[in-house]
Amino acid sequence: MSNIRHALILAALALLGVGLAVSFTACSTGQLTAFVTGKTSSHPNVWVIQADTSGSTASQAVRGGTYEHEIMPALGQAAREGATVYAGAVDGNAVANSTWQIAGVPLLSDAGGGNARLAEAVRVRKAKGLRGQVQQLLATHPTSGTDLMGGLQDVARLGRTLPKGTTKTLVLLTDGALNLSRFGGYDVYTDPPDTEAQRKVLVARLQREGELPNLTGWRVYLGGIGVGIGDRRTARAVVRLWEILIPATGARLVASEPTLSFG
Repeated sequence: MSNIRHALILAALALLGVGLAVSFTACSTGQLTAFVTGKTSSHPNVWVIQADTSGSTASQAVRGGTYEHEIMPALGQAAREGATVYAGAVDGNAVANSTWQIAGVPLLSDAGGGNARLAEAVRVRKAKGLRGQVQQLLATHPTSGTDLMGGLQDVARLGRTLPKGTTKTLVLLTDGALNLSRFGGYDVYTDPPDTEAQRKVLVARLQREGELPNLTGWRVYLGGIGVGIGDRRTARAVVRLWEILIPATGARLVASEPTLSFG
């Protein structure tokens, strides 16, 4: 009987060993390294945050307002991923006024003495230290109006400078109201695309006019689309438009919410 019990114990230990081996095999080398050392993967990761600072979003962009309360958690999530961050304002002439108020800040840390949780806490604390620059960004609006397509083109230009294989995330905070009338272009307020057909025609027009950038490989979070647009018809049209506009750039729309949350 003791021999049988001994054999059963050995068999159980063998199965446990196989289970542990499978568990660790399922983890990537980068995940295991991060767990043991507290360091993030060397795989490049970039987060870009853009905020619409036009007149129509003034109530969201005030100090302590909705946009600030969305940007800070976005930076926190970027820190948890060990990303490098860029952030800028989108005004009425984003192509000419393109400036990254937060320009390539690496939210990385080797602190924590090899403890992953402590290293992450240091990165998140570094992200929180960017609040002053976020507030300055939200107060930036040198040109009146909204040039959202120009802002997206700025993101595409940045993307072309990044190493191949970079994980790219865009967080865009805006009411989504396209208004290129000052440049002889489209104005959503005077011609809201009410039907699916009209929206497809508009996206094709933006493509023809060189306004629609290539954002292939980006994952996109949209916050505030339609918020503050007083006319329900226009607001509804704007929300639906962005649901097809982002995929038309080649990007993947991860979320489109009145108020974004991360973590």
